[in-house]
Amino acid sequence: ATICMARGLAKEGVVHTIEINPELDYIAKKYFELAGLQEKIRTHIGDAKEIIPKLDMQIDFAFVDGAKPDYSVMYEMIKPKLRLGGFLAVDNVLWSGKVAMGAEDKLTRSMHEFTKKVSEDKEVEMIILPGRDGLMLVRKIADC
Repeated sequence: ATICMARGLAKEGVVHTIEINPELDYIAKKYFELAGLQEKIRTHIGDAKEIIPKLDMQIDFAFVDGAKPDYSVMYEMIKPKLRLGGFLAVDNVLWSGKVAMGAEDKLTRSMHEFTKKVSEDKEVEMIILPGRDGLMLVRKIADC
């Protein structure tokens, strides 16, 4: 996904990616180089909840696909950095259909609560694309 995003960037654009596993980061960097995109991709190794607050930048687009119980926390960290009109894509929001079917396990409840939180946020508009595990697209429409 990172390579695809980097290929679609404007000339001055940069993709920032966060990877908690240093071994996976090492492998990813090899592919970034093979694609000739190493100058367009900045990697950060560590926990996203520690890295996101340290990023001093405005974000045009963010893609979240990490620890599902952390989605609400990451949303609250990313939203203030998201420029007006910027997008956030969040993967796995339907959790194999369990969210829509009302499953009661802890992980499904956290995904349902996250989805409800975003749907009630007046600063954004959102849509869920139901394919596979569900992809939520969020657009920031206001800074309150």
